Amino acid sequence: GGRVKTGLLVEKTENGGYLSLVLQPPAELSAIARTPLELVFVVDTSGSMAGWPIETAKKAMLRALRNLNAEDTFQIIRFGNDSSAFSRAPLAATGENIRQAADFVQNLQASGGTMMIGGVKNALNFPHDPKRLRVVSFMTDGFIGNEAEILAAVNQLLGPSRIFSFGIGSSVNRYLIDNLAKFGRGAVAYVTTNSSPIEAIDKFYDVIAHQTLNNVSIDLAGVKTSGGYPERIPDLFIGRPVVVTGRFSGEMPETITVRGTVAGEPRLFKARTDTGTEAKGISKLWARARIADYSNRIITEGPKNDLVYQVRETALAHNLVSDYTSFVAVDGSRRTQGDHGFTVNVPVPVPEGVRYDTTVTPSR
Repeated sequence: GGRVKTGLLVEKTENGGYLSLVLQPPAELSAIARTPLELVFVVDTSGSMAGWPIETAKKAMLRALRNLNAEDTFQIIRFGNDSSAFSRAPLAATGENIRQAADFVQNLQASGGTMMIGGVKNALNFPHDPKRLRVVSFMTDGFIGNEAEILAAVNQLLGPSRIFSFGIGSSVNRYLIDNLAKFGRGAVAYVTTNSSPIEAIDKFYDVIAHQTLNNVSIDLAGVKTSGGYPERIPDLFIGRPVVVTGRFSGEMPETITVRGTVAGEPRLFKARTDTGTEAKGISKLWARARIADYSNRIITEGPKNDLVYQVRETALAHNLVSDYTSFVAVDGSRRTQGDHGFTVNVPVPVPEGVRYDTTVTPSR
């Protein structure tokens, strides 16, 4: 029973129809007891996290530990120059285990480099408990230079886990933080110097405290569709709608069917489309989603010719900027007086809350 709320926008062009479908999870999921969690914290303890960032991460983890239910398990993994774990395996959320974990968290210190790949592998590459939903929470500023390697590892090792990434700091690597959540089929949150870590972690628990609709698929009742993005529809979390774009031919049905699983059990929901509202620009939304999907594949598979071709051709057909296309602005050239230019060193401000000495390597 229950309904998935939807919002449908369509655009018909000479090249066919385009649709943008918003899915809002059914309210009845909030009444279903959630699956026990296997909560894995992965905290960045590299030098760039020294000061306010690491202290903020500690507050968030301590808050999260106190919110665990008795049937949950947890693990804490830190990474810097290397990576290590609080325990050999996830522990039951007993009072004594949580007290020991709190002591471990309080004693974390930030120093050294950022070898994040070790933390990723330690968090995802161990046996999964089928009775629990593994939620991996990355807490980092994302100051690394090997984003592609990290995201490729997440894509390869994710399995049934879900990643919720927390960007901590005033100038975080949003490209990495956003894509960790996207590749990890989870959600993202940011804690800046002007926001509360407690509020962020509470919102996180508002999401995972309720059951989710997994393995989502959409049936448009016989309408011929193609090029639906994202190809793998994200889970439907309470309070977090999902947007799906695609191409179609024919007329939209009055009702669509959304299928998925809740706590491993198959569920079916009906949703009215009201034939959709005509809108402009849906074709460009579809093109952007298609480019994003192929760009993600380039991250994990490398710049194969066929993937690059799809990105470039889609961008050119819809007049969009991508990694392989750009707009060209033509302007008259101007020269300053004098025969030779000169170099001016322009200082770059250090991100608020970050100590300069923790972000550089001493000269030898």
